Amino acid sequence: MHRSPPTPSARIACVAGAALLAAPLIGLASDRIEGQIDGDARSWHVLEFEGESTATFHEFGHGMIGVSIQGHQEPRFQVQGTISIDFTIMNDRVLDGAEVAYFPERSMVPNYANEGDGRFELLTSDISGPEARFEGRFVGTLVRFERMDDVADPDDSIEVELYFDVTATREEF
Repeated sequence: MHRSPPTPSARIACVAGAALLAAPLIGLASDRIEGQIDGDARSWHVLEFEGESTATFHEFGHGMIGVSIQGHQEPRFQVQGTISIDFTIMNDRVLDGAEVAYFPERSMVPNYANEGDGRFELLTSDISGPEARFEGRFVGTLVRFERMDDVADPDDSIEVELYFDVTATREEF
């Protein structure tokens, strides 16, 4: 089966996360990202430093919101073990599911991504000024990409179940 390379928004999320490499980050205790990767229980931290967070949202236009959530295994930034969840909401409805990626190594590639496949459910979306609360679930299969511009390796995949309940900060462009 032929799959297209990771979407531009997934690449942007990777680049945005890399920009935070120089900063030591601390986790926010109230945020939860937990689940399983191939049956192994995991939990991740949303990180914040000097008003910047790894859980953000921004408005594309009236009624359209982009959400990016990055969870890190340790309460500091590191690529290895990071989970990324990106989705778009329009008029309180999720468009085209979510893009989910997992980074098993110390670099951005190789990585595993769902390319929009899987079951995503947004349970809560509460935007209030500079912050928003998002709660949701994802269940699906992520396939391996050796390079950002590569096609997926359907023979190398992982099963992922996620639950998140996070407070995201508004990004202004």
